Amino acid sequence: MPLLSTKQYDQLMGWVLKTLTRWHKRVVRISRGKLGKKFPGGAPVVWLTIPGRRSGLPRTVPLLGAEESDGSWVVAGSAGGSSTPPLWALNAIYASEQALADCWLELDKQKFRVRVIQLTDENERVAAYEKLIGKWKFFRSYAKRAGRVIPVFRLKIESNTNL
Repeated sequence: MPLLSTKQYDQLMGWVLKTLTRWHKRVVRISRGKLGKKFPGGAPVVWLTIPGRRSGLPRTVPLLGAEESDGSWVVAGSAGGSSTPPLWALNAIYASEQALADCWLELDKQKFRVRVIQLTDENERVAAYEKLIGKWKFFRSYAKRAGRVIPVFRLKIESNTNL
């Protein structure tokens, strides 16, 4: 029996993720991008800017990412193992269905226009998620805890802009 119910875990994880994201954004802003490039343990942090599915306004979120051999990046809507996906993942699902969605990936002071691709083929999704587990072992427990299929996205680079 888990220590926390699903509802309790979701509430706690929601608070933790909001707090850490706010903190991370401040650290990056104050340090002018010198700090906050890596997740604890060394995994790279990528910044995804994606339009809100309802508002259309750009939303930026720091995410743990894993680079693929072709230069694309994979990210997952794990929400720390919460039973519902994070809002950014819902926006990413919507963006993946829009041919002209204005999406950007920022990494090490380089900004890349990306096409968001939701990995719906189960073998492809699992293989990409395993890459993320290789970067942050807790992704494995998130998948078990969530009780849902965690959406995984490929961020395919289309062009870049130096910042």
